[in-house]
Parts: sequence; structure tokens; C-alpha cells
Amino acid sequence: MTVDPESLYVQLGRLAEAIPLGLGQDYPTPATFAWLGKLSALVEVVGNIGDSATLSVATDNLSEESLQRLKASNQIVAVLYRALARAELKAPASVQGAFIFAAHAFDAFAAVGKVLTGAKQDILIVDPYLDEKVLTDFAPQAPEQVSLRLLADANDVKPSLKPAAERWRTQYPAVRRLEAKLAAARDLHDRLIIVDGADAWILTQSLNAFAARSPASIVKSGPDQAARKIRHYESVWTSASAL
Repeated sequence: MTVDPESLYVQLGRLAEAIPLGLGQDYPTPATFAWLGKLSALVEVVGNIGDSATLSVATDNLSEESLQRLKASNQIVAVLYRALARAELKAPASVQGAFIFAAHAFDAFAAVGKVLTGAKQDILIVDPYLDEKVLTDFAPQAPEQVSLRLLADANDVKPSLKPAAERWRTQYPAVRRLEAKLAAARDLHDRLIIVDGADAWILTQSLNAFAARSPASIVKSGPDQAARKIRHYESVWTSASAL
């Protein structure tokens, strides 16, 4: 099987985000075996024979007694993370760092910042559950003179966003222009960052707790998907109400 380096990295990252609940605690379910099958195929593509062998033995041991299952699950996760690290080294620099492990706050900060710093004119952040963290933790990484737009859900936005936005406008009246709007309830079905109206980056979790409790990712959409999402959310932005 031939997989390009970026796709290999993304697919392994998705598996890291979806490690089966109860792996090593319960006997494997069909869904767990399906996940293991995908992992085995991708580890073979990475090309480390030792890890492929370890994964095969560990998978068999998931059907043994509890202590062996626990040891086997630890081995499986270790193989996954090694494969992900190797794949990241071969992936394009633009996508490296896209997958963030749980509780790695600085990695989350850096991954989002990598997207924001590339903006030249405009950033639109779409996230139903936005709170003050989008401004305190992430937005300052955007270059000066780049317009920042925040689009949240009228029902799900956190109360802390409005006072944070007001203070931001007071401190940065010109060099960091900010608009914040609320879409109608349940109108937002994604969490994403749109840069300069051209590129869309999909986030798997809201920025208010990005990678806080479970792995998260920020991955660039393909051109066709990006164009559709940009058109849709620019339309939602136009009809949204001011915060």
C-alpha cells in the first residue's frame, strides 16, 4: 500500500484521537479490531518491522487475561505514538504539529499559532463555544493589522467572551481590529479557522478546552472542502448578529 507522507501522518493522528475506550481493560469488540486493523496497515507503511511484530503480538494478547491485556494495550499505544512521530518527520512542514496529545497546553498554543501567524489580511474563527481564551491564549499570535472575526453560537457562547472582546477593542482600537458575532442556535456545525478567505483549518475540539482532556488536531482542509466551508460560513457571518 502506498500512502503519501501527509496522508499517513493525518491517518495515524486520527487513530491517536480515536483510541478505543477500554483498550486493555475489556475484551476487544469488533470496533476495536477494526481500529487495530487500520493501525496495523499504517504501521506497515511506516516501515518499522519491529513495531509491526510488536503490534501483532500485542493484538493477540488483548484476548488473554487482564494483566496481559493491560500490558498489551500499553504496547499498542506506544507503537502508535512511535509511528506517528516517524510519520510527522516525513510530513510536510506545514502540517507537522497538527496532532496534540492531551494536556499538552503549549503544543496546542503552538499549533493554533502556526495557523494564525500565516494570515496576511483576515482571520475568521468559527467555534460555537468560544470564550475569553480565544483572545487571551491564541489571538495575540496573529500579526498586527490582520482583522480578526469571531463567530460563535448564540446559545453556546460563553459569557466571558463579550467582556474580553470589549477589553480587546479598548486596548487595540486600530492595530488589531476585532469583530464578534453570534450565529443562530445550532447553525454552526464545525470548529475551524479560515485564513485570508482562502484556507480552512478544521479543529476537532473547541478552543476553550483544546487538547485539555483528550488528543486534538488542527488539519488543513483540501481545496474543494475548504471552498465549500468558506462560502457557507461567510454566508452565516453575514446574517449573524453582533455580540
